[in-house]
Amino acid sequence: MKTECRRYVMQKNNAWAQETDLTPRGDKEYNEVYNGVNYREFSINIVERLTSWECNVKRLHTTLAQNHTVIISKEATRGSFFGECTCGLARRDAVPCEHMAAVVCSSRIAGLTRQNIMPFWWTRKQWQQQLPQEVTSFCCANMEEIRSNYVPDDFMRYCPSWSAPKKAGRPSKGKRRLSSLEIAQGKKKKPRPLTRFCQICRGFSHQTIDCWYQEKNKHHRPMTWTMEQAMIEDAMIQSADPLPIWAGQQWQGSVDVDEEGGEEEGTAD
Repeated sequence: MKTECRRYVMQKNNAWAQETDLTPRGDKEYNEVYNGVNYREFSINIVERLTSWECNVKRLHTTLAQNHTVIISKEATRGSFFGECTCGLARRDAVPCEHMAAVVCSSRIAGLTRQNIMPFWWTRKQWQQQLPQEVTSFCCANMEEIRSNYVPDDFMRYCPSWSAPKKAGRPSKGKRRLSSLEIAQGKKKKPRPLTRFCQICRGFSHQTIDCWYQEKNKHHRPMTWTMEQAMIEDAMIQSADPLPIWAGQQWQGSVDVDEEGGEEEGTAD
């Protein structure tokens, strides 16, 4: 409890120590957003709607560049005009993308600046609202006083972080830091291949490398599949046998060699 009180006082002093527009983390995100952004490298078309500006932004001199749409609201949310972009970076990282930064740097929308396009949660004003000056932290480490002055809430439970299971092993150093939105969304499932086609059996349920007709995959063959293949092979062998010819039966158009020779001898006489 004393540690939490000291941490609260330290954060409150940092929030009210300076009069800058952005927090220290906001300044870091601000520099990363506008570092190297040149609006002359983008094609920007702005259309004014009833409640927002719709901007079509595309990078020039690049054959693989896509056309993205930036939507900026005309009404500020807690002093911020932070909008959306179809590229998805603004929604994932909660900071303006390069398309939104190019629109701001072009100065084609009146009243839109580099400061007020940043999200309101990176502003010092929002930080100060979370840590007001008139609120003081009270630390009471005496259990007798806590039991005498406070009533326990039976519906509330606290699970400390050290009681939760953790992944074994040392974490990798080169791992990318995930944003709060990525942590909330969780891991994405691996997309399945769109098309599957086997060049051996002409099936669409698997790929060629996993086909059971290959000898290297014979240990994957189920017993039912092996029995069905044996029955199919027996049926093919039986269907390939010639039809039985009974005694005295001849094919149409066939000629007996002895009779033919006998007829020839008779004509020669």
